[in-house]
Amino acid sequence: MENVFSALSLRKCLIWVYLGTLLLSFHSYFTAYVNSSFLEGFFGSVSVGVIYVVSAVISLVTLVLLPREIRLYGKFRTILLLSVLQFGAVLALAYVSSPILALLAFLISQITLPLIFYVLDIYVEDNTYSESLTGIIRGLLLTAGNLALVLSPYLVGVLAEDNIQNVFLFASLFILPFLLLTLTKLRVPKKHISRIPDMRKAIAVTFKDRNLRNVFLANLILQIFYAGMVIWSPIYLTKVLEIPWSTVGLLFTFMLLPFLMFELPVGFIADKYAGEKEMMIVGFGTISIFTAAFGLVPGSSIFLLGAVLFLTRTGAVFAEMTTESYFFKKVSGRDPDLISVFRSTRPLAFIIGPPIGIAALSFMPYQGLFLTLGALTLLGALFASRLKDTL
Repeated sequence: MENVFSALSLRKCLIWVYLGTLLLSFHSYFTAYVNSSFLEGFFGSVSVGVIYVVSAVISLVTLVLLPREIRLYGKFRTILLLSVLQFGAVLALAYVSSPILALLAFLISQITLPLIFYVLDIYVEDNTYSESLTGIIRGLLLTAGNLALVLSPYLVGVLAEDNIQNVFLFASLFILPFLLLTLTKLRVPKKHISRIPDMRKAIAVTFKDRNLRNVFLANLILQIFYAGMVIWSPIYLTKVLEIPWSTVGLLFTFMLLPFLMFELPVGFIADKYAGEKEMMIVGFGTISIFTAAFGLVPGSSIFLLGAVLFLTRTGAVFAEMTTESYFFKKVSGRDPDLISVFRSTRPLAFIIGPPIGIAALSFMPYQGLFLTLGALTLLGALFASRLKDTL
């Protein structure tokens, strides 16, 4: 632990990156579970899926192009411009009444947010001086994000109860201190850019290696689960089951507790006793069973809904921690290209997942959509079973 504090004192920029990640995560999670309901009010449930696909495709393209912009303008100018765009777009969402303006503001907010997180990753990479501390430093970064993940849903539910656009106004306020932090603490010379990924080469390396390929595909299935639940579960709970937003906020808060409760124990067990492979299979199996069950629970059973949602995220913790742990045991901080490919699973999930949801809703009610998502999640267990275990 002494080495960790030594690393942080030598690289004070990391402390500001952690604080920036916490602020940006609060901003992100405040809007994540209301975006689909907001769009549904303008465009309808099926069109919401199409909009998410379009934004994800553009995000993936811009993620590939962003390294060139960083080389030209540097990390500081790039993250400052993206943050201003993000602030303007989310603030606009708090006031727009036109479908066209709502769509434009949503697309800008969805495209710029992952790019800001990407630049923060470059800051972390440039300030990780010891490869032996890579996992600890990344773990602290993940913890900062998870803190926001668990704390935000209840307040979101309270704000959305009166007017869903209040959530966007509140979320925009987190960008202001982030902008101040960027201007005062993240200003670095342009020459400090290093190790920008070569995505095409990294993709080839990932799919050539059997273990990297299967852990990538397992992580992709996990991200498709997240994408499906983020888009469809708020609409299902508020529109189909007619549960008020204040109650949904409590449900989501309880649902997300496993990310704080179980991540460290699961990681410790995977390192010392069970290995990632078996726990990954258990995680995906748990997600599958309880995601399918989610669509069968009546809306009057709030406690049962909460328990089922809690168990879906318990399985997700097992899957997330073990895919992350397995992947980072196969690569190191010297492989930022492979790390970038691994992280591209999120925009890919928002390209693949929504069409599956749209197709399911075309032939069956919402309950069938969650049965479909649960069945799809079993593919994660299949990919996990093909991994060579680390223990």
